[in-house]
Order: sequence, then C-alpha cells, then structure tokens
Amino acid sequence: MTDIPSNGPAREEWVEQSALDRDPEVIAANAQASEAEALANSLEDAIRAGDAEVTHDKLTEQKSLVSFLRLQVEGARTKARQRRIDARDQAIADIKKDVLTTAPASGQYLVEALEAVHAAAKHFVALADEHDANLSRWRTQIESHGIKNQQREQGIGLNGVGILLVDGIELPNVDPGNYLRLIFGGVPSDARLNPLPDDFDTVQAAYKTLRSTGKAA
Repeated sequence: MTDIPSNGPAREEWVEQSALDRDPEVIAANAQASEAEALANSLEDAIRAGDAEVTHDKLTEQKSLVSFLRLQVEGARTKARQRRIDARDQAIADIKKDVLTTAPASGQYLVEALEAVHAAAKHFVALADEHDANLSRWRTQIESHGIKNQQREQGIGLNGVGILLVDGIELPNVDPGNYLRLIFGGVPSDARLNPLPDDFDTVQAAYKTLRSTGKAA
C-alpha cells in the first residue's frame, strides 16, 4: 500500500477545475474581470472608429485593470482550491476518527455471535435428529406389526408415502439440513446445510478471520 503525502499531487488532482469555476468567489472575480475586459474592448473599438476622446492613458489604465482583475481571478481560484483541499483533509480526518472511535478492538464479539449461531444450529440439528430417529423407530415398530402404508389401527398408522399418522395427524421427518437451507438462503434447492464440528478446519478458520477484523488486529 502506498501512502499519499499530505502535500502530494493526488490532493491537487482531486480538485476538479469545473468545481473551482462554480466557487462563488471565483464567479464574482470572473464577473468583475469580464466586465473590465468588455470595457477595454469597447474602448479599442471606439479608437478604431475614430473616437478621439479615448486617450492612451485611459486605454492603458483599463487594460492594466483587466490584467489585475485576471490575476485576482487566479487568486480566487487558488483560494477556492485550497478550501476544497482543506475540506477534503478534514473529511478524511473525520473518517479516521470515526473508525478509531467506532471500530472494535477485535472481532471477538463477532466470533461470539457466530459461535452462538453455530451452537444453536447444532442444538437444532440434535433435536431434529432425535425427532427423526423417533419417527423412524415408530414406523419400524408399526410395520413390524403388519401395518403398511395407507393402513392404521387404533388411530395410528402410515399414510400413502409412509409418514406416521396419529389420530389423523401427520408426523413428518424434520430433515434439519433442509430447514437450515431455507432460513439462511443462498444455497441450491437440492443442497443441505449441516453445522460442522467446532474443531473442523473451516470453522476455526472462520473464527480466526473474524477475530482479525478489529482495529487492533
């Protein structure tokens, strides 16, 4: 990374010439210079037309005024350029101050939040797996007693695709990976999300990367 010197050309180049032309002081100075120049041109035209009342001194004085006012335009542009550079410098300083004030010393708080998500996902998967395991056990038990799909006895049985029915209520499998895909999104519809173990390389890499996001990293 290259540091830009505080007095480097990049700061000068950042100031667009068109922006200087819109500066109120530059506009006012230009107006004065243009008015003086128009008068000088009219004096020259009068001399060409034979007006003897326009003296050499008067024309010289007016042209000198034009030169002076044009220099003032340049001075106004220089001051306008410096104002914009100063404003830019202050804006950058304010951004840095905001970063130093707001940014955390480290990304540990993000790690803790991700760990909570990870733990909650694993807890959800454990509960769902237990639920699905119970359903599988109950279906096996029902089938072992000769109850097949679309059959029931004493209010318990299986529907046409093998889902457990109890008093007319279906108890389908949860398939936790599918539900995680639905709430997190950004995953192909035929994919499943499953939380990895805490010591898995990619899990540890994620935590390490988050920890390094702070200003003191």
